[in-house]
Amino acid sequence: MPSSPVQPFAQVFSELISDESVFLEAVEQVGALQEAVASDEQALGLMVSPSIPRSAREKSVRKALEEVGLNEIVVKTVVMLIRKNVIGEFKAFARELRELADQRCGIARGKVSTAVVLSASAQESISKMVSESLGKEAALHFIADPDLLGGVRLRMRELELDASYRKQLQDAKSKLKKMRA
Repeated sequence: MPSSPVQPFAQVFSELISDESVFLEAVEQVGALQEAVASDEQALGLMVSPSIPRSAREKSVRKALEEVGLNEIVVKTVVMLIRKNVIGEFKAFARELRELADQRCGIARGKVSTAVVLSASAQESISKMVSESLGKEAALHFIADPDLLGGVRLRMRELELDASYRKQLQDAKSKLKKMRA
């Protein structure tokens, strides 16, 4: 079962481009387009507005995307998403495509939360440890979250490791409650 209505479109997009460098460039173009559209309400309106006839939206979007030099498959895919009335899910499409690119390139993305900002060497050390454990490159985003109190929490697509002090205190509290019962 697809995770979103645009997942099958992302899968076909991925399969259409066999050259890895062309594929990765197209994925970057989709990501940049998604960010640009997200920050421009007028552009988003042109793509999704039911008050504008679909053929006019397709023509305008095609022209604009071709003028900025986007890959032909990117342009055709965006037009197809308009035609299939799923363009409103473009952010999900970009996310699905990024995940497929990561799978294709053997990259695991995740988020590491710590109570304080980590030094570059500490971040590098954690990235190396995660990469070695998973057997693939880890692309980690590091954030400081003072609510953790200390320790570290790692979240990836299908994995969560919580070794924060907050979690340890919550676990200890639960054990104490069970002991009293």
